[in-house]
Amino acid sequence: MDKTSKRLQKLNERDLRVEAMYRKHPEIRAIDEAIAANGHAMLRAVTGAAAEDQRAQLQARQQTLLEKQQGLLKQAGYDAAVYEADWDCPLCQDRGYVNPGQKCRCAVREEALEKQQHSGLAPLQLAQTFDNFSLEWYEEPRKYERILSTARHFAQQVAQGTYAGNLMLYGAIGTGKTHLCSAIANEVLAAGGNVIYTKTSRLFSWLRSQMYSDIEGPREQDPMEGLFQADLLILDDLGTEKRTDFVEEQLFNLIDERIIRRKSWVISTNFSVEKLLNHYDERLTDRILGEAQRLRFDDVSIRRQKIQKSSGN
Repeated sequence: MDKTSKRLQKLNERDLRVEAMYRKHPEIRAIDEAIAANGHAMLRAVTGAAAEDQRAQLQARQQTLLEKQQGLLKQAGYDAAVYEADWDCPLCQDRGYVNPGQKCRCAVREEALEKQQHSGLAPLQLAQTFDNFSLEWYEEPRKYERILSTARHFAQQVAQGTYAGNLMLYGAIGTGKTHLCSAIANEVLAAGGNVIYTKTSRLFSWLRSQMYSDIEGPREQDPMEGLFQADLLILDDLGTEKRTDFVEEQLFNLIDERIIRRKSWVISTNFSVEKLLNHYDERLTDRILGEAQRLRFDDVSIRRQKIQKSSGN
């Protein structure tokens, strides 16, 4: 439900609650009507040429009516909150804005949550950050500290809306590449950016289903457009997809279009550079290797170390 619909629903609920109170306690309706009428008279007196003593009398009457209203409400078991809508965010009263052009923190939080839900990150990955990327498992911690610093700087640039180039994380299985991809994604998401994270095998299965489905009539949008437009695209496990002409063509189009649009991407792969060159077409590897800063992971598998530690070996 959008903000406008939610706000109208809250106001309608408030009106129904007040009307139910009026039916049960008609004396409260009467005092509220008297307060409203006297308020209009006060407004006319201020904007017109009423004498000062007349305005003072109206103000005194208003105070008396308000005190009587409070007494009736208390006697009936209500307080002034009965007249207020039950806003999810009292700060902006569910408008989404605190000032024209200034989004309320609730709207920013909701947008960030929605982007997070559509990012493709699994629940475990949403907890993977730069702060909990541990260097203790590496034989060369200083090397991975530099890698961590490079990835963090890259993420901060993307989060600020600055073109940060591209990254390729490559090398041994289980050495923290996916954790670092998740940390980059979470940094950009926290700043309100749009992130698409996907395993390459899953991506091309989805693209194939979108492009060659039996849906009749024109599509509302090219399925590739969202991949082109995202602030950050992360392709994890490059090389695990089944290699076909379709896959190579779409992968080239995706990488090339984002380069043209100056939209950053991150690729992670267990392939070495040599294996990448032997596996893919030259024009694709030229784009990937020529446009990305390469971060090499060649340590012992962290997952294996954790298993050995937990088993006592």
